[in-house]
Amino acid sequence: MSEDFSQLIKKVKPKKSLSQVFLKNKKIAQKIVDSLELKGEETVLEIGVGEGILTEYLIKRVKLIYGVEIDKRLVDFLLEKFKETKNLQLICQDILQYDISNQKDLIIVGNIPFSISTPLIFWLLKYRKNFQKAVLSFQKEFAFKLLAKIKTKDYSPITILTDNFFIKKGLFLIDRKYFSPPPKVSTMVMLIIPKEEPLYDVNYENFFKFLRTIFSQRRKKLMNIISNNFGKEKLEFLKDLPVDLTKRPEEIELKDFYLLFNRLAK
Repeated sequence: MSEDFSQLIKKVKPKKSLSQVFLKNKKIAQKIVDSLELKGEETVLEIGVGEGILTEYLIKRVKLIYGVEIDKRLVDFLLEKFKETKNLQLICQDILQYDISNQKDLIIVGNIPFSISTPLIFWLLKYRKNFQKAVLSFQKEFAFKLLAKIKTKDYSPITILTDNFFIKKGLFLIDRKYFSPPPKVSTMVMLIIPKEEPLYDVNYENFFKFLRTIFSQRRKKLMNIISNNFGKEKLEFLKDLPVDLTKRPEEIELKDFYLLFNRLAK
């Protein structure tokens, strides 16, 4: 980073409305890029270019980068910083509105603001046929929910939904001190790979709504939750299913949620 750019970028104050925090440690930036296991011919989509700390390493190692950044102030500075770079296209847009339906085999990387964590997962679900893998950093608490196991406090609708569509792996933690301004909690870098086919054929939006309804009373037994939300008469309709309705939501695995959803959604 040039001295002039370093001075200019300091004038761009992070926006709380965008949950902006900027990674400042170059060794960690390189570790994130290394996690992508790039060969040199890939097309990469970077979410939230920020000050360009990941971009500096990416431009040396890939064929093409689409850098999506919502903050026009940052885009103006990045255009100056990378004005000699031929394999970078900067796009000033909200990633949630960015269409990649015409892409194939994209690799995605980025530090995801907490405020768009769940919407970003839905964006990934929408375009799961258009990317081959993503290395993304989420606030630790959200990452723990994505990775949670059954019968744990973090096991939640987002766990079950993503289990159906993605292979997920936690890679490493980043201490909050390496960001500016420091967020309230640390961050986890995760690998997300779309499954060739989901385990169960469901509409992800409707399935998530169903799961949220069930988990809205997570300490109650399934039979009571279903009775309260779908009507007591539905319990008779479920008797032949191999699902223990005396269990609580956090004790139920994906397969059983699918059976319940498939029956109750009819």
